[in-house]
Amino acid sequence: PCPRSIPKLLLPDESAWSFLQRAQSKPIQLGVPLLDQQLNVKNGDLIELHGAAQSGKTEWCLLAVSHALLPAQCAGLDIGGRGVSAVYFTNDAKFYLWRLLQIMESRMLAAARDHLPPGADADALYARYGGKAAFQEIVRGCLAHLTLYRCRDGPQFCCTLLAVAQALKRGPEAPEPEVRLVVVDPIGPGA
Repeated sequence: PCPRSIPKLLLPDESAWSFLQRAQSKPIQLGVPLLDQQLNVKNGDLIELHGAAQSGKTEWCLLAVSHALLPAQCAGLDIGGRGVSAVYFTNDAKFYLWRLLQIMESRMLAAARDHLPPGADADALYARYGGKAAFQEIVRGCLAHLTLYRCRDGPQFCCTLLAVAQALKRGPEAPEPEVRLVVVDPIGPGA
């Protein structure tokens, strides 16, 4: 059941769109070059990716989550992330954690490669920055700022989404760093 305090989040007769318009507006980058070039995304914006099965929608979501979680700089590397928290709703019981880890490590390796001679292999990159374990520790620290929700059906998704929106209101118990990305993947007939 939904907590009774959830409806207090919305104004009387307010649509979801109006609620999103009230959210803070600050230009952000998603870390997905094609989307960043084509869209002027602000806080509170709603972006819908749609396409055929296996067309890369989840991959784009994971790229955006990676960009949100990774810091701008770490261990002397310019990683280019945002260093914020993210919330990921999955409505089909699938979450590709292994792929997210690959993306995050790949971004860190690409940043490290900029500081080494051309042709340096991954082992040389790891060695220069404290070993593979150091990279993995950074990624683990970033993952601590990811909250995953697995919803079984539409009603559970709606109640969870409203509860999360209420919890994210800034206050003394608000998560740090601030949640700046919410992903719902997929959203379909069952959600």
